[in-house]
Amino acid sequence: MEEPVFDFEHSLRRFDGDRELYGDLIAFFLEDSPKLLEQLRQGLQRGDAKSVRHAAHTLKGLTANFTARRAVDAADAVERLAQGHSLTSAHDAVARLERETTLLDQALRGLRDTLGGAPRGADAPASAHGHWED
Repeated sequence: MEEPVFDFEHSLRRFDGDRELYGDLIAFFLEDSPKLLEQLRQGLQRGDAKSVRHAAHTLKGLTANFTARRAVDAADAVERLAQGHSLTSAHDAVARLERETTLLDQALRGLRDTLGGAPRGADAPASAHGHWED
Protein backbone atom coordinates (compact mmCIF):
# COMPACT_ATOMS: atom_id res chain seq x y z
CA MET A 1 0.00 0.00 0.00
CA GLU A 2 1.34 3.40 -0.99
CA GLU A 3 2.04 5.90 1.75
CA PRO A 4 -0.36 8.89 1.83
CA VAL A 5 0.73 12.27 0.49
CA PHE A 6 0.75 13.62 4.06
CA ASP A 7 -0.48 12.68 7.52
CA PHE A 8 -2.91 15.36 8.68
CA GLU A 9 -3.59 13.96 12.16
CA HIS A 10 0.06 13.38 13.01
CA SER A 11 1.19 16.74 11.70
CA LEU A 12 -1.66 18.58 13.45
CA ARG A 13 -0.63 16.95 16.75
CA ARG A 14 2.90 18.28 16.20
CA PHE A 15 1.37 21.75 16.48
CA ASP A 16 -0.80 20.90 19.50
CA GLY A 17 -3.94 20.81 17.36
CA ASP A 18 -3.63 24.51 16.52
CA ARG A 19 -5.61 24.71 13.27
CA GLU A 20 -4.89 28.43 12.83
CA LEU A 21 -1.14 27.79 12.95
CA TYR A 22 -1.62 24.85 10.61
CA GLY A 23 -3.46 27.13 8.18
CA ASP A 24 -0.58 29.61 8.36
CA LEU A 25 1.88 26.81 7.57
CA ILE A 26 -0.22 25.79 4.58
CA ALA A 27 -0.13 29.40 3.34
CA PHE A 28 3.67 29.50 3.75
CA PHE A 29 4.05 26.23 1.88
CA LEU A 30 1.78 27.33 -0.97
CA GLU A 31 3.68 30.59 -1.30
CA ASP A 32 7.23 29.30 -0.88
CA SER A 33 7.31 25.88 -2.52
CA PRO A 34 6.93 27.10 -6.14
CA LYS A 35 9.75 29.60 -5.61
CA LEU A 36 11.97 26.93 -4.08
CA LEU A 37 11.29 24.51 -6.92
CA GLU A 38 12.23 27.25 -9.39
CA GLN A 39 15.45 27.96 -7.45
CA LEU A 40 16.20 24.25 -7.52
CA ARG A 41 15.62 24.01 -11.29
CA GLN A 42 17.77 27.07 -11.98
CA GLY A 43 20.53 25.77 -9.73
CA LEU A 44 20.43 22.45 -11.53
CA GLN A 45 20.69 24.18 -14.93
CA ARG A 46 23.66 26.25 -13.72
CA GLY A 47 25.34 23.27 -12.08
CA ASP A 48 25.17 25.13 -8.75
CA ALA A 49 25.19 22.33 -6.17
CA LYS A 50 25.04 24.75 -3.24
CA SER A 51 21.85 26.40 -4.54
CA VAL A 52 20.24 23.02 -5.28
CA ARG A 53 21.16 21.72 -1.83
CA HIS A 54 19.77 24.82 -0.11
CA ALA A 55 16.45 24.71 -2.00
CA ALA A 56 16.07 20.95 -1.42
CA HIS A 57 16.88 21.32 2.27
CA THR A 58 14.33 24.11 2.69
CA LEU A 59 11.68 22.09 0.84
CA LYS A 60 12.47 19.14 3.08
CA GLY A 61 11.72 21.27 6.12
CA LEU A 62 8.52 22.70 4.65
CA THR A 63 7.19 19.27 3.71
CA ALA A 64 8.20 17.76 7.05
CA ASN A 65 5.78 20.17 8.75
CA PHE A 66 2.97 18.11 7.21
CA THR A 67 4.51 14.68 7.81
CA ALA A 68 4.68 14.33 4.02
CA ARG A 69 7.17 11.48 4.07
CA ARG A 70 7.25 10.90 0.31
CA ALA A 71 8.06 14.57 -0.37
CA VAL A 72 10.55 14.65 2.53
CA ASP A 73 12.31 11.57 1.16
CA ALA A 74 12.39 13.07 -2.35
CA ALA A 75 13.83 16.35 -1.05
CA ASP A 76 16.38 14.45 1.02
CA ALA A 77 17.50 12.49 -2.05
CA VAL A 78 18.06 15.71 -4.01
CA GLU A 79 19.85 17.30 -1.07
CA ARG A 80 22.21 14.31 -0.71
CA LEU A 81 22.99 14.29 -4.44
CA ALA A 82 23.75 18.02 -4.36
CA GLN A 83 25.86 17.60 -1.24
CA GLY A 84 27.94 15.07 -3.13
CA HIS A 85 28.04 17.37 -6.20
CA SER A 86 26.26 14.64 -8.22
CA LEU A 87 23.99 16.99 -10.13
CA THR A 88 24.29 15.05 -13.38
CA SER A 89 22.38 12.19 -11.75
CA ALA A 90 19.90 14.44 -9.93
CA HIS A 91 17.37 14.96 -12.73
CA ASP A 92 15.23 11.92 -11.84
CA ALA A 93 15.33 12.84 -8.15
CA VAL A 94 14.29 16.42 -8.94
CA ALA A 95 11.41 15.16 -11.11
CA ARG A 96 10.26 12.97 -8.21
CA LEU A 97 10.47 15.92 -5.81
CA GLU A 98 8.44 18.07 -8.20
CA ARG A 99 5.75 15.36 -8.46
CA GLU A 100 5.54 14.89 -4.70
CA THR A 101 5.50 18.63 -4.04
CA THR A 102 2.70 19.07 -6.58
CA LEU A 103 0.65 16.31 -4.94
CA LEU A 104 1.18 17.90 -1.52
CA ASP A 105 0.25 21.32 -2.91
CA GLN A 106 -3.03 19.93 -4.26
CA ALA A 107 -3.85 18.11 -1.03
CA LEU A 108 -3.09 21.15 1.12
CA ARG A 109 -5.21 23.43 -1.05
CA GLY A 110 -8.15 21.11 -0.46
CA LEU A 111 -7.46 20.97 3.26
CA ARG A 112 -7.01 24.74 3.49
CA ASP A 113 -10.55 25.16 2.25
CA THR A 114 -11.87 22.97 5.07
CA LEU A 115 -9.82 24.82 7.71
CA GLY A 116 -11.54 28.13 7.12
CA GLY A 117 -11.80 28.90 3.46
CA ALA A 118 -9.34 30.08 0.90
CA PRO A 119 -7.68 33.42 1.59
CA ARG A 120 -8.38 36.47 -0.55
CA GLY A 121 -6.12 36.44 -3.59
CA ALA A 122 -4.43 33.36 -4.96
CA ASP A 123 -2.34 32.58 -1.91
CA ALA A 124 -2.61 35.62 0.35
CA PRO A 125 -1.01 35.06 3.74
CA ALA A 126 -3.13 34.66 6.85
CA SER A 127 -3.85 37.79 8.82
CA ALA A 128 -1.98 38.68 11.98
CA HIS A 129 -4.75 37.01 13.98
CA GLY A 130 -4.26 33.69 12.20
CA HIS A 131 -7.57 33.78 10.32
CA TRP A 132 -7.98 33.94 6.59
CA GLU A 133 -8.66 37.36 5.17
CA ASP A 134 -12.32 37.96 4.28
